Amino acid sequence: MKIPLSILAIVGLSFLALWWLGPGPDEGLTAPRQDLPWQLTPHDDGSIEVFGLRLGSADLDAAEAVFGAAEGLAVFESEAGERSLEAYFGTVQFGPLKAKVVARLVASDAEMQALIEAAAKREGSPTGDWKYPLSAANAAAQQSRPLAGLT
Repeated sequence: MKIPLSILAIVGLSFLALWWLGPGPDEGLTAPRQDLPWQLTPHDDGSIEVFGLRLGSADLDAAEAVFGAAEGLAVFESEAGERSLEAYFGTVQFGPLKAKVVARLVASDAEMQALIEAAAKREGSPTGDWKYPLSAANAAAQQSRPLAGLT
């Protein structure tokens, strides 16, 4: 009876010594996540920061550094006539979440009208909205536009 208890005590003490003398956890693995969509940081000027991007001042280049290269840029026009300039990204991983990301860019109505006129085609949708894809040259010219919002 003494031998099994001695072996059990030696094994237990060995595990305790390994735990006590072993290296601590990697700080990179135990740090709180900062890349989740509900982690917003409000600023005194009324702007919001999410994913390390401050809306209104961060540009498309900064968004591409976070999400990867944009799959495309287009002007979208709703059936009601509302327009938005948007860059769309593929599936992006946010910790345990996967989602498609759309960045709305700051652009005036006159700028969006010029982009619509320069578009080679327009694509319809079942909702009645129109999509005007930007050419590569026009898309490259939009890199420094500030982000108005992320979806």
